[in-house]
Amino acid sequence: MSVGKLNDILKFEKAVGLCPYCKEEVKPDVLIGYFDRRDLCQCPSCDKYIAVCLSPGCEHYTKGSMLISQPLCTLCMKKSTPKIGGTILKVAASAATLASTLYIKGKMADK
Repeated sequence: MSVGKLNDILKFEKAVGLCPYCKEEVKPDVLIGYFDRRDLCQCPSCDKYIAVCLSPGCEHYTKGSMLISQPLCTLCMKKSTPKIGGTILKVAASAATLASTLYIKGKMADK
């Protein structure tokens, strides 16, 4: 079986999803179908390479290339990463509370 025929067997239609580049709802063209990794697709709107998001149930697309693709789309990435600013504030508040508690205990011990 030739590589061209194998590639045609592996290709199948993708769902309509959001392109990470042009932010359009698109149904991408499959360029290369793979057995062991995500298919390489091309956005019909902006012609950039994209790949399917790896988040279960998500039909959006990530930035892709021949060698490597991002694992998650922008929306899933925002959902999966914690809000760093809020985390820093919580840590700072905890440290301030601990420092003031130790300071008060030290003052009480001196009396």
